[in-house]
Amino acid sequence: MRTVFTSCFHPFVTRNVLDAGVLDELREQATVTVFVPKEKEEYLRRLYGREGVRFVGLDLEPYIRGRRNTLFARVAEVLLDTRTKRNHQRAYAFAGGSRFKYLAARMTMTLFGHPPLSWVAWPLFRSAELHLNNPDPFKEYFAERPEVAFVTDPFDERDVLFWKSAKRAGVRDVVLVRSWDNLVNKTLMRVRPSKLIVQNEDMVEEAVRFHAIPRSRIKVGGVPQFEYYRRYTPTPREEFCKSMGIEPDKRIILFSPAGRKYTDTDWQICEILKQQIIHGELPSDAHVLVRLHPQNYTDLSQFVPDEHFTIEDPGVGLKTDRVKEVEFSRATVNHLADELYHCALVINVISSIMIDAAVFDRPTLTVGFDGWEKDVPFLRSIAREAGEEWLQVLFDTGVTPVARNQVELAELVREYLAHPEKDREVRARFVERHCAGLTGDSAARIARMVLSA
Repeated sequence: MRTVFTSCFHPFVTRNVLDAGVLDELREQATVTVFVPKEKEEYLRRLYGREGVRFVGLDLEPYIRGRRNTLFARVAEVLLDTRTKRNHQRAYAFAGGSRFKYLAARMTMTLFGHPPLSWVAWPLFRSAELHLNNPDPFKEYFAERPEVAFVTDPFDERDVLFWKSAKRAGVRDVVLVRSWDNLVNKTLMRVRPSKLIVQNEDMVEEAVRFHAIPRSRIKVGGVPQFEYYRRYTPTPREEFCKSMGIEPDKRIILFSPAGRKYTDTDWQICEILKQQIIHGELPSDAHVLVRLHPQNYTDLSQFVPDEHFTIEDPGVGLKTDRVKEVEFSRATVNHLADELYHCALVINVISSIMIDAAVFDRPTLTVGFDGWEKDVPFLRSIAREAGEEWLQVLFDTGVTPVARNQVELAELVREYLAHPEKDREVRARFVERHCAGLTGDSAARIARMVLSA
């Protein structure tokens, strides 16, 4: 049998690769070793262990926290110059970081984040990354000489360690970009991939523009986790509503807060929706299902829910030293699919759930204001995020209108509840473009791309 080494260090990789069929497709033609965090090894083995699949748990935190790796990670941050990264640098400086470091970072981004100096700086940085920043916790495993190393998240520092080990061992590397937004909001890709798999043609352009990856090395693999939605048979409505404590005849509004990483006013949006229902600005049969972000903490301590609200914290919590570390399983993915299928509308603040909603042909609107606050600092405002590339690429498609105030929020909710078919063609075009058409074969396509490296 052929041999493949791969990685699963991020919860979304569990969903995108292990759960969406890619692992199964690889296992049909190869034995697969999956490197995972030590604390998740038993959990993931229990869910996905089968003949031909080996799980290896490693504690990589000591390597990541090393001074040299910290330096290289910091340099990678300032070699990617996007609006998103500039805002990240400002937020770091104004939250207690050094203003001098901020100015130095901005100068570095301006000089070396673009041609012509990037033509020299980026190759030099990547060479130094590979040869000078060289702790190798995977060395003993690559002595087994696998046929290919399948890197599932080029921006996770644990994956970078895995990736560099493969390069040093002379093992062919195939790299999958984990999420649609990562090419503009993470860092410069610290290693140059032999083959890069992205989700759609827009990401091809981003990989070329922001990371100088040759177009000939980039393949479009599609989005297997969304194709899974098309195959899934939803839980019957009465059974689903009973499990959530929601009356089946209620129209469910699925609300996805941003989390305190981005804003302090999520609770105010909840309160605004609550008052709009109480005062008849929204239909009395509306029920708001608040789905907290699976990784970013959301502070709703000042919000008192009533009978129109259900609040849930998704994912499987695991005891680790990482902030709100969760994992996904087939059951948690199915639960999200049930929520999207049975909801009438999705309200989003800063989340990729608008893409999931479009796959289910559910209308989505985006909150574009900071509750009832008037003087929110720009770096803690919703406006800051809305202007960054990773969200702008979605807004430009028209798939989600933006409510700029409480009145617009109520108007849009009423309109979509009354006419859920509104913007259906826009959503269909969005799915065709953003999800590479959902042809149904992306898991097999990605596996072929890995095995043909």
